[in-house]
Amino acid sequence: MSHSRTTSRHIIQFKKKLAHFLGKLADYIEDPSVDNIHDVRTSFRRLEACYSIFPSSVKTNVSESFFAAGKYFFRLNSVVRDSDIMLEKLAKLKTEPSRLVECLHQSRAENLQKAMSVAQELIQLAEPRLKNKKPQFDKHLRHMVVQRISNIQHFIPLIKDDEENVEELHSMRKQAKKLFYLLEIDNDPADCPEMRKLKELQTVAGDIHDCDVTLAFLNDNSSLRDNADTLIHSEQLDRHNHYVKLLSKLENDLWEPLRRLT
Repeated sequence: MSHSRTTSRHIIQFKKKLAHFLGKLADYIEDPSVDNIHDVRTSFRRLEACYSIFPSSVKTNVSESFFAAGKYFFRLNSVVRDSDIMLEKLAKLKTEPSRLVECLHQSRAENLQKAMSVAQELIQLAEPRLKNKKPQFDKHLRHMVVQRISNIQHFIPLIKDDEENVEELHSMRKQAKKLFYLLEIDNDPADCPEMRKLKELQTVAGDIHDCDVTLAFLNDNSSLRDNADTLIHSEQLDRHNHYVKLLSKLENDLWEPLRRLT
C-alpha cells in the first residue's frame, strides 16, 4: 500500500473517531449517566490511540491543546467511574447507608462538577487538525505496537512473582488497553482471536484494578464503617480470585501473533 493511501486511510479514521467522540461528549454534557461516562471515556481512548500514531511533525498547537484538555477530562471521569464501581460494590452488601457511602457520593459529585466544566470548555475548543504531510504511518504504528508489547512483557514476570505488585499490574493493564486500541485501528477484533484474548486479559486486569481502588479507599476510610474489616476481607478474596484468573490469561502466547497484526 502506498504512503499516500495509508495517510488518507488513517486521516479518515481520525476524523471519524473525532466526530464520534464529539457526539459522545455532547451526550455526556446533556446527561452524565453511568453509560454516557463509559461511552465518552471509551470514545476518547480510541481517538487518542489513533492520534498517537501521527508523528509530531504533523501535529499542531490546536490539536495538542485539544488532547491535553481531553486527557484531563478523562482523568476526572476516571475518578467518577471509580466512585460508581465502589458504590455498586457497597450496594450489593445491602447494608444501611454509611459515612463511607456519603464520602463516595461527595467525591463523585465534586469530580463530576469539574469534569462537566472541562467538557463545556472542550466542546468549544477548535477541532484538532493535522498538517498536510505524508509521513510513514504504518512504520510508526508498528513501532508503537512492538513497544507496547515489550512494555507488557516487562511487567508479566513481576506480576507473576508477587500478587501484591499493584503498580506493576496497573501499568500492565494500561499498556494492554493502549495496545488494543492501536491494533483496532487496522484490525477488526471480531475477526481476530488474538485481539479477543487480549480484551479478555485486560478485562480481568480491570477487575483487579477495581478491587485495588476499592481496597485503597476502604483502608483509608476504615473508621467510617464498623464492619470495614469484613468488607476489606471480602474484597481481598475477590481480588485473589481475579488474580488467579489473570495468571491463566498470561500463560497464553499472545504476543508474537499480535506483533504480526501490524
